[in-house]
Amino acid sequence: MNKPLAIGLAVLLVVFAVFGMYWLIKKTYSPVTSGTATTSPFGGLGSSVIPVGNQLTIVLSDGSKVAVPDFTKIDQPAWADPVSGYRVAGSEYSTFLITYVPPAQNGGKARVLVTLLAEPLGATRIAAEDALRTTLKLSNPVLCALDTYVSAGPGLSDTYGTDPVGLSFCPGAVKLP
Repeated sequence: MNKPLAIGLAVLLVVFAVFGMYWLIKKTYSPVTSGTATTSPFGGLGSSVIPVGNQLTIVLSDGSKVAVPDFTKIDQPAWADPVSGYRVAGSEYSTFLITYVPPAQNGGKARVLVTLLAEPLGATRIAAEDALRTTLKLSNPVLCALDTYVSAGPGLSDTYGTDPVGLSFCPGAVKLP
């Protein structure tokens, strides 16, 4: 197994462990909103409010940079921080969770982890892709240039395990049922 993949899987497992602890400690999540903002159409699925004018710069795989709405400024779960990463969309209570892992935690490159938490995986991946596209306000080709790791959550799929399946519209993506 190559080192970046092993690191990505380790980060994913740590994130799931933190989610489990968070879920046991606090069964409900109530977002608090303030300031001038635009509301996400995914309301209860995670990314609730992104302050207008705040942007985050992400470096793409080719070294170019892209500005996205700063999702780190929206209401984040207790586990979110520069070490564990930030929730982009979804939640541990929905069918998917999208997490941004800052460059310092991934060998100098930012990574987006898309964890599919429900069957059928194909429909769940499409919903996650829609949330990612809407939250980051990026086109499919630009999303393909992100360092993105898409996989089923641990124990969800005997067929795919936690192997990467990619974004459905990117080259090399695994076709899901």
